[in-house]
Amino acid sequence: MVQLSQRLDRYILMAQKSSSKPKLKVCG
Repeated sequence: MVQLSQRLDRYILMAQKSSSKPKLKVCG
């Protein structure tokens, strides 16, 4: 479970750096 959380955090960080489109997808 902790690993999943860390993965999500990294994904969000990458999305934020990439663009606002992926960020919106992460938000749902």
